[in-house]
Amino acid sequence: MRLLPGLLALFACTALAADPLRVVSLAPSMTEIMLELRADDLLVGVLDGGERPAALRDLPSVGRQGQLNMERLLSLRPELLLLWPGSVHLPSVTSSSAWASPPSVQNPMISTS
Repeated sequence: MRLLPGLLALFACTALAADPLRVVSLAPSMTEIMLELRADDLLVGVLDGGERPAALRDLPSVGRQGQLNMERLLSLRPELLLLWPGSVHLPSVTSSSAWASPPSVQNPMISTS
């Protein structure tokens, strides 16, 4: 549950910003949390993990587990990546030299304190 307070604080700050935060969920479970928090309007892309809820049908897919489409991910210009350990190979995503501005990464298993 370390991720929930961070996400809530992030969304509160985003509400005050002029431009909404661009979020890509790289784990279906994180996508579900975004829906439960009614923050799906911040999502610009998702990693597919099955049938999508109606609210997400028009969002671009960045692949499936183990098959991340890095080119599509980069084209979405996310500012925040939500992931679950094992959903993607993190070093291959975050170390890409193609990022104009590397996104923040939220992983619930990594303590930020």
